[in-house]
Amino acid sequence: MEKNKETEQNWNYLNLLTTIAIGLDKTEKPHEAKKMFDRILKIEPDFKWVRDDLYPNLLKRM
Repeated sequence: MEKNKETEQNWNYLNLLTTIAIGLDKTEKPHEAKKMFDRILKIEPDFKWVRDDLYPNLLKRM
């Protein structure tokens, strides 16, 4: 999907990445989760759930 540039506005893809990031966070890999959240926000900066909830909460715990 990334090679074909099918990531923008692809909410299935973004939700998959978000699920991976949440899993990384829950398995005590916060730095890897942060990288994934950064990747998500680079693709879609206005993804409110990640931008306003998940990412800030991760940063507070780090």
